[in-house]
Amino acid sequence: MRDSTVDEETLRRLFLQALGGSASASAYDECLRAIAERLRLFFRKRLRAYPDEIEDLVQETLLAVYLKRHTYRVQEPLTAWIYAIARYKWVDFIRRRNLQKDISVQFDSSFDVEGIASGNSYVTYGIYFDLQMSFSELPVNQQAVITHTKIEGLTIYETAQRTGMSISSVKTSVHRGLKTLASKLGRNRK
Repeated sequence: MRDSTVDEETLRRLFLQALGGSASASAYDECLRAIAERLRLFFRKRLRAYPDEIEDLVQETLLAVYLKRHTYRVQEPLTAWIYAIARYKWVDFIRRRNLQKDISVQFDSSFDVEGIASGNSYVTYGIYFDLQMSFSELPVNQQAVITHTKIEGLTIYETAQRTGMSISSVKTSVHRGLKTLASKLGRNRK
């Protein structure tokens, strides 16, 4: 198939043209076809026992790509971003169908490479992708201060210096960001 031969750089160029509104209808269509073909391969590999569900998941993922297009960071590989969304849709499908114990659902070991999971647990994958998607929806300043304080281990003072925010603003942003994440993940903290 012609679509599967579209390389990362070409796909990225077509996608960015579509984002900018300057793409011709044929370029936009070519981009969608190429993404859809990659998604079909992705879902076929993971849902061999559910071939009738593949096209629905492809369409759900294409819609999510469109709706989340503003979260794409142009310096990152496009396919990695698309596959992250596809994995999220895949885990969501597993949850909806309660397939976590079904051995015909193939879990991708690349998650372990990222240090996310210690084993092939759909719960761990689901939590990671819920967190990843929820985190990407936070305001940029909240993402930055949470990354600096909770992931990199900087102090509030160091984070304030790095971001140019006041100490009070850093504390407030961390608190609000974590509260929002907890709420999105269904953990009602107070």
